[in-house]
Amino acid sequence: MSDAPITLCLISRRELGGAVHEMTFAHISGKPLGAYAAGAHLTLRAPSGDWRSYSLCGAPTDQQHWTVAIKRE
Repeated sequence: MSDAPITLCLISRRELGGAVHEMTFAHISGKPLGAYAAGAHLTLRAPSGDWRSYSLCGAPTDQQHWTVAIKRE
């Protein structure tokens, strides 16, 4: 996984319960995102403009999608 910024597209959003949502992203151009290791994080820009990091979850070998669980505050 690279530290260089990339543009992602939200491809699915699923409520997990309460204020927690699972969000799955793909590269905007369909390029592979790459596998990741346990403990890897995805840093996203929030609607407020702040940057927030979320732990990646899901299959680390899925190179087309990155999934995070986000608790709405």
